[in-house]
Amino acid sequence: MTEQLYDAIERRAEKFQRLADSIWDYAELGFTETRSCRAVTKALEEEGFTVEKGIAGMPTAFRASFTHGQGGPVIGFLAEYDALPMLSQQAGAVTPSPVVEGGPGHGCGHNSMAPMQALAVSALKQVLVERDIPATLVVFGTPAEELLACKGFMARDGVFDGLDAVIDCHSNSFMGTSFGLQNNALFSFLVEFYGKTAHAGSRPWEGRSAADAVELMHAGTERLREHMLPEQRVHWATLSGISAPNVVPDYARTWYYVRSQDPVIQALYERIRLCARGAALMTGTEERITFLAACHQRYPNEALARALYANMLKVGAPEYSEEEHAFARALQHSLGAPEVGMQVETTLVDATKAPFKGDSSDVGDVTLKAPTASLQFPTWVPGAKAHTWAVTACQKSSIMHKGLVTAARVAALTALDLITRPELLAEVRREFESTTAAHPYVDYLDAEARPPLSWHEEDMALFRPLLDAALGTSDR
Repeated sequence: MTEQLYDAIERRAEKFQRLADSIWDYAELGFTETRSCRAVTKALEEEGFTVEKGIAGMPTAFRASFTHGQGGPVIGFLAEYDALPMLSQQAGAVTPSPVVEGGPGHGCGHNSMAPMQALAVSALKQVLVERDIPATLVVFGTPAEELLACKGFMARDGVFDGLDAVIDCHSNSFMGTSFGLQNNALFSFLVEFYGKTAHAGSRPWEGRSAADAVELMHAGTERLREHMLPEQRVHWATLSGISAPNVVPDYARTWYYVRSQDPVIQALYERIRLCARGAALMTGTEERITFLAACHQRYPNEALARALYANMLKVGAPEYSEEEHAFARALQHSLGAPEVGMQVETTLVDATKAPFKGDSSDVGDVTLKAPTASLQFPTWVPGAKAHTWAVTACQKSSIMHKGLVTAARVAALTALDLITRPELLAEVRREFESTTAAHPYVDYLDAEARPPLSWHEEDMALFRPLLDAALGTSDR
């Protein structure tokens, strides 16, 4: 079956490599991924998957499924495709060279992730049918990961219910997976202040400054840092405020991320909320808080991670040409990183024994809804860092193409193990039940919360025609 699976992947590889290149060209920000979503769902429909679009109230989210036989395991696959602001970069350029100055780019490698999963499930579907093995394969198109504003809403609406296991993935400079509690939970919310305008020179006493309220709220949260746990994080960005020095502003807003551990994040949020209330009281303004997103810490499944790792060793790392090594060394030289070329490591990490990382991922919610582990696969040069132009430069290249195919083999083999080895699936399920008994899922999003669908609309309205003109793309 391994040879059969490899052959099915090889015959489809070029199709899904081209798909990844197209998503790189589109470079669509969160919730504007209309072209990317359409391209992925079209490819899956061509492979015989049934696609449901617009799930959980998000136009660029989808569920693509295929079932063969009856009573088989249900295996999920997570797929992302959003780009990042300000990371436009020419493919293959080893110094900063934006396609469009200030434009978006795939500086986290998401353009390769949905095509990789689509390649894996398309090949696996063929094997299931030819071998008459009952199973259901489900691909979840999950937009706006960089806003952390998708999977929590999908989890709230029951999208991930009924899955036996989930294979997540992410582009990287290595091949690996991990298990054990990791990352921070996160609350993302907007704080708006409403005041009263006045002439700042002649009658300032009549005004009530919303910008002052934002500054005082920031001052309050900064004073909290001394009294926060070491693992907790608070960051903010002022989105609007004073537009003219001689007008007391009646509106200002700030965007907050609050990160903490699941058991105490709600308590930290309450302290931040009181800072907003206090700022409003001090300035005579009114405050309004709007939740944008929330996510749990991650609880990857060890049994599933070990199955992924075993197949990474079986598949092996990609083999690279001298030209690819030369590009890698040139980029590493530009970055001041060790000039080792495409030296790809394969790792299995126990996160509980590794240094703490304070970042967040909305995959956390999925890990508490179904047994989940993440496949990290090599699509960019070692020494390049996520969320930088250097990653964008790698993500439309033969290096990315090879990493995509390698990861599809690992994902498909692991899913096949889950489907054909009942003892593995039982072990995965036992561990998941133990995890969720100790850490039950809490719905951080209330029923009124909605995904911030319009967050990047203005940016994409500006940059999409510029990218089209520079790259020759269109709304096809």
